[in-house]
Amino acid sequence: MSGRSTVLAWTGLAAGAGVLGLAGALLQRTLVPTLEIRRYADDVAAATQRAVRNTDVVAELGRLRELSSRLRPRAADGGS
Repeated sequence: MSGRSTVLAWTGLAAGAGVLGLAGALLQRTLVPTLEIRRYADDVAAATQRAVRNTDVVAELGRLRELSSRLRPRAADGGS
C-alpha cells in the first residue's frame, strides 16, 4: 500500500468514527425524551387504573340497595 493510500485509509476511518459518534449522540438525544415520555405514560396509565378501581362501585351499589331495602321497614316501625 502506498503512502497516499494509507493516509486516505486513516482519513476514512477517522471520518467513519466521527460519523459513528455523531449518530450515537443523535440517538441519545432522541432516546432520552422518548424514555421520559414512556415513564409519564406509565404513570398516567397507573393513575387511570387506580381511578377506575376507585369509581367502579357497581357491586357496592347493589349491596347498598339491599341494605336500604332492609332498613326502610325498620325505620317506618320506629327503629325496633
